[in-house]
Parts: sequence; C-alpha cells; structure tokens
Amino acid sequence: MSVLPQRIRSVRAWLAALCLVAAVALVPACSSNDNGVCIEVDGRTDCVNSKASLAYEALREAGIELGPLDRVEPDYWAPVTPGLKIRVVRVQHRQETQERPVPFERRLVKTLSLEPGVSKVLQPGAAGVEAVSYLVVLEDGVEVRREQSRTEVTALPQDEVVAVGMAKPGPSLAFGGTVVYLAQGNAWVLRGDMAAERALTTSGDLDGRVFELSPDGRTLVFTRRATEPPERLNDLYAVSTEMVDPQPEDLGVSGVLRARWSPAGDRLAYSRAEGTAGSPGWRAFGDLWLLEWGENPTSQLVREESCSSPYCWWGPELCWAEAGDRVYLSDAAGVYEVSVVDGAERKVASFPPVATGGGWAWVPELSLVPGRALAALAWPAAEASEVRLDTDFDLVLLDLGDGSRVRLADGAGMWSRPDYGKREDGTTLVAYAVADVALGSSDSPYSLWVVDGDGSEPRRAFPRDDTGTVLYETAWAAGGYVLVAAEPGLYLVQAEGDRVTPLLEGVPVERVQWAP
Repeated sequence: MSVLPQRIRSVRAWLAALCLVAAVALVPACSSNDNGVCIEVDGRTDCVNSKASLAYEALREAGIELGPLDRVEPDYWAPVTPGLKIRVVRVQHRQETQERPVPFERRLVKTLSLEPGVSKVLQPGAAGVEAVSYLVVLEDGVEVRREQSRTEVTALPQDEVVAVGMAKPGPSLAFGGTVVYLAQGNAWVLRGDMAAERALTTSGDLDGRVFELSPDGRTLVFTRRATEPPERLNDLYAVSTEMVDPQPEDLGVSGVLRARWSPAGDRLAYSRAEGTAGSPGWRAFGDLWLLEWGENPTSQLVREESCSSPYCWWGPELCWAEAGDRVYLSDAAGVYEVSVVDGAERKVASFPPVATGGGWAWVPELSLVPGRALAALAWPAAEASEVRLDTDFDLVLLDLGDGSRVRLADGAGMWSRPDYGKREDGTTLVAYAVADVALGSSDSPYSLWVVDGDGSEPRRAFPRDDTGTVLYETAWAAGGYVLVAAEPGLYLVQAEGDRVTPLLEGVPVERVQWAP
C-alpha cells in the first residue's frame, strides 16, 4: 500500500473532525450560560432558551405580563435550572349577587270577634327577599372558591296572621265605638260591638310616630317610613276606617314627628323633623303646623323652627286645648301655649331637664282635664338645674293659667302617661302608669292604675298580679273601660271593677285609639 493515500485519508479524517467541531459550535444549543425553560400560560406551553437566573426574569424575557392576582408556580423568585417548567395561573376575583327567599312566619292571634275554634286569615303571608353577595375566585377561568361576603334583606317577609276565636265573656262586653290599633307595622280596625277585625294597611311600614284616630272615628292618620332620601324620615297618610278595602291617601306631608287632631276634627296640628344618621335617627324642628282638613288638605305654619331649650332635637309632645284655639307643647324643659289664631306663644311652666346620658330625651305627655284648664303630666320631684335618671317622678296637675301644680300621685314614674276619661255621670277618672321601681323608672316595668279626678281612691287595674309589664298606650272607651296596648296584646280593662278581657293575644300592640 502506498504511503500517500494513507496520509490523504488521515488528512481527510482530521478535516472531518475539524468540520464537526465547527458545526457543533454553530448549532444554537444551550451553552453554559443558557437554560431550557418551558412556560405554561393561557392554555399553551412554550419552551425557550433563557439566560434568566430567576423565574420572573424568564417570564419577562418571554414577554409575559402578570396580573395583580396571578400566581406563578414555582415561586416567582425561584432560580432557573435546565428543564425548569414554569406555570402561570391567571387569578380573577369577581362579585356575584344571588337572591333567595326569606320565609315568612305564621302567627296566631286570639280574638273575641270569631266563634271559639274558628280561624280566619287576617293577613296573608309573603316571603321576603334576601340578596346574598359572594366573592368568586377563578383560576384560569375555572371557579375554585366562593365566599359569602354580604347578606342584605331587600324585602321584608310579611307574616301570615291567623285569628283564632276565643270564648266570649258575655254580652256585657260590648263597649261601642271604633278601635284602631297598630301591630307589627300595620293598622287594624275593630268595632266596639266586637265585629271582626279588618286590616287598614298591609304594607308593614308604619313607624308609629303618628297614629291618630279622628274624633268621629272615621279617619286614621298615620306615618309610613320613607325609603329615600333618608332625611325625609316618613310620609303622612290617611285612611278610612269605614271602607271594606280602603286605600291609604298620601297627604303630601313628609317628616312628621307628632300630630294631633283638633277637638272638632277639622284640623291636624303637627310638628316636623328630619332623618339623621346618628342617634336617635332624627332631628326635630320644634315647629308647629296646621293641616286644614277637607277635600284638598292644606298646611299653614303657626310656629317657626325653635330650638332654644335643652334636648330640643328630640321634639315636643302636642295637645289641643278643648276650645280648639290653642295647642300646648311640652319639651324636655317646659310646657308652652301657642295660639293657632295668631301664633302668640307663652311659656306656662318650666321643669329641670333629665340627664339621660344617651341619645334620647325625656319629654312628658300632656293630658287635659275635661272642662278645666288643667293638665296632668309626670314631673321630676327634684329641684335642680338638671336631674338624673334615678330621680323620683310624680304625677301632677298643672294649672295652664298660672303654672301652679298639685300632686296627683307620688312616685308614679317618668313614663306615667296620664289619660283622662269620664264616667257616665260626667265625673273624671285618670288612668296612669306606675313604675315597679320608682327610682329607676326609665326602664322599669309598669302597671296601670286608675284614680278619681281629684286624686282620691287610687286602685290597680292592670295587670291584676303584683308584677308590672310593658305598657305602650292606653285609650278610654265607653262604659268605663280602658283599652290597654301592652305586651303581648290588647286588653279591655274595667276601670272600676275586676274585669280584664284580652281582645288580642300573641302579638305586641304598640298603639291604640278609640272614638265613639
């Protein structure tokens, strides 16, 4: 064999090896500074070469933008190694609201207007609506978690009210006239001859601030909670007590805090307020308006806004003079007389305000003695510039002429709420509440007592046992009976006797009014 061909073969092998090295050098393979990274994002996977040292740098090199909630696996700061797989999880948060029904409750009301054992639906039940808000977490478009964030009742349920007849106590119970009462946001009418109850409203939104039956018993005025704006507080309505299916009429007056019918039933005196966010939820104006009753009721301002006494933001109580030419107002510091003819005002009496220490004020209610220029009201026994809640409160007769006063009952309590009535012979009786705890009468249980108009012969009328209860309101009816709205029902109490007859049981009655 020739030496030359062998050398040629050697040279060729050497050149081939040299070319192989050069070719390998030109291939874009991973060098010692490069890493092969596979990135999974938005439903696809891309493998790239990266010079990044950390995961977030590799994502930046690949032009991948991250949202504020997105998650990176492995960690955002994980070191990049050959063959690393990086997964980007797109995370979204969204709010969802779902409505679900709020079941209504069934309430039984015992009544004398039905035969024993007979039942009747007085108010049909209606489910409410509850809006439930959720925070929904999605990863790559798939829901992975749902958390309840808020619950709000957007429509209150309406209870089903079923009347069940009770045993009749006898024919002598009938007391005549018209009774209206407020229970759980609705007005009801009941005739004194024990005819069946009828609902006058079914909206469930009466706020109880105004609930006044006209002297002839034919019209009830009341206030309904206003939904918006919140500063409006409420709206004034009227409804007939004689119609079978009455439709309440909006009187076009808003923000009414107190209202009282004139003795003739031709005018309505009222005082206004605006709703507020803080306690107690309103700010009284201390004004006085007259609403002339008729086909098109119109209002007239009698007293400008007034806030000159302590706790004036609570608002005054109102009471008409028997002649219908004056209105008496009581606030936390005194009693005032305002002429509805010319607006002239006179302060009748002053008393020390009560330091309640909270978002409420004590304002006594007035009850005028029929045929006399006197008013009964609770009065702080202490003589000071300001009295405390543990002060004794007496029931006094206030002379509306000269401001002098005479005690009618000692230690009755700050919520004695006197109410004058008449016997058939024309003599007067006073129904008033007495606190179980005289020196803590602000939150004490109360019992109902009756006393002669001159303060003699006091006697306990309700409850018959020695334990007091929550007394909301009383109203004198014919025949020497007192209607008592208490917890938990409506009762007919014989003022001069031992008879206590439940007219309604099982439902709290907050207001009651009677007219002949």
